[in-house]
Amino acid sequence: SAFGPEAILDRLSDSGACLVVTSPSLKPRLEGILDKLPNLRHLLIVDTNNQYSLPTAPHPTGLTEHRFHTLMKTASEQFTV
Repeated sequence: SAFGPEAILDRLSDSGACLVVTSPSLKPRLEGILDKLPNLRHLLIVDTNNQYSLPTAPHPTGLTEHRFHTLMKTASEQFTV
């Protein structure tokens, strides 16, 4: 089972997370707490059905959403450390 909003807020606040990886079905759990997470800048949406549409209006907190599959299509196959 997935965490509820208060547990998510607690963990993300403590960690200072700047990115969250989630699914379209779990994203609603974040909606009410996004304004309480000042370090959070990116949501990476993993949509296995590839049907999730990114919001057209900017998020009030400056948060940016990304579709995982879209990013992977443009990612390099090379990774150098």
